[in-house]
Amino acid sequence: MTPTRHGEPGYRILMREGCRLVYGPMPLAEFLNLLSRAHDSEVLHPGLARMLGATAVVGPLEALARIRRQETPAAVERVRVQLGRAALLLDLYSLRWLAAGEQGPASLALFVLLTGVRPR
Repeated sequence: MTPTRHGEPGYRILMREGCRLVYGPMPLAEFLNLLSRAHDSEVLHPGLARMLGATAVVGPLEALARIRRQETPAAVERVRVQLGRAALLLDLYSLRWLAAGEQGPASLALFVLLTGVRPR
C-alpha cells in the first residue's frame, strides 16, 4: 500500500466471501499487482463496486453474486434516501435497478427519459 503524507495507506482492502473489496484511491501499479494475483476464475466487477461505494471489487462470480444479494436491500435504501421525494415516483423494481442493476450511459439515459427521475 502506498502511504499518504501521514504514513497511512490511501486505500484499504477488505476480504469478504473470498472477494477483495478496495476502498479509496489505489495507485495504478498496486491495482495492476492486485489484478495479476487474481485467479483465472476471478473477475473485476465495476457494477458491484458502484453498489458498495468501493473503488474496485475482485472475486469469483458466485461470491460476487452472494455479496450482491446480501447488499441489495441496503443499497436500495441508500438510493431511496439519495433521491429523496423523487423516489416516490419509482416502483421497487426501478429502485432496485438503480441500486444494484447493470448500468451504462445508454440505459441510464433511457431511465431518465422514461421516468423523469435523474439519479446521482
